[in-house]
Amino acid sequence: MDLQWNDLRIFLAVADAGSLSGAARRLKLSQPTLSRRIAEMEYALGEPLFVRKNQGISLAKAGTRLLPAAQGMAQWATEASRSLDAKNSPVSGRVRVTAAPSFAFDVLAPFAETLRRKHPQITLEVLASTERLNLSLGEADIALRKQSSDDPDLITVDEVTVPIGAYASREYVRRLPAHTISATSTGSRGRAGMK
Repeated sequence: MDLQWNDLRIFLAVADAGSLSGAARRLKLSQPTLSRRIAEMEYALGEPLFVRKNQGISLAKAGTRLLPAAQGMAQWATEASRSLDAKNSPVSGRVRVTAAPSFAFDVLAPFAETLRRKHPQITLEVLASTERLNLSLGEADIALRKQSSDDPDLITVDEVTVPIGAYASREYVRRLPAHTISATSTGSRGRAGMK
């Protein structure tokens, strides 16, 4: 069978989302259209790519065999697009960053202003969501995540340490057992640390 890239994009979206409805939303297709395209692929292959379940969809044997090659094609397509973009406009264009809403507000908002001043021709598009977007499919360019990715096609560009403090009033800290909290004074406020 001669598989087209558009068919493989649909296959990857369904495999990644774990449901036809989730993949349809990502690809901005109707669910019946997506279902029909998957059915056409499976008919042409002569075997199912997915096992339909009450709680979603999983890969069948043929889908498991196809997945690594399809992921490789997605990575190559993304790299090809980026190489052309880099040649024509090395410091311009849109960069889509996905992050949890708290990261988007705390980290990306201040960074966006600095980026705008240094490189006004770059547009930073922040996709603040708890949904884990697939970088190999081009759903975003960069992801800020709390956990490392197990995708071998992705690399960690940088890591940051985010300090987290537990704060309480002096009165509240005085009522807590001494072995639980250590309090240090920082000006007019108290800072509490869990032991």
